[in-house]
Amino acid sequence: MEFEQVWDNIKRHENEEFVTKRGLVLTYELFGDSIKPSRTDYFISKSDFKKAMKLMPLKNIKEISSICRGPSYIYAILMDKRICG
Repeated sequence: MEFEQVWDNIKRHENEEFVTKRGLVLTYELFGDSIKPSRTDYFISKSDFKKAMKLMPLKNIKEISSICRGPSYIYAILMDKRICG
């Protein structure tokens, strides 16, 4: 799947519930080319999702922890069937 399709899916599922690997429920809001997860006070940029997409399919969070901000949230969102199929 192309990244812009994935980003469109991320936009489409704003405010829906996602679950982290540890079982924590989160939602997110879009702010331009960033999202703000409900479980944190910081923003995660579209470019961080793009970096993570280059490594898909992800085996675990460690694969993206050194290259992305909010790797647990990115993992939860990208690995969800609604986002990447």
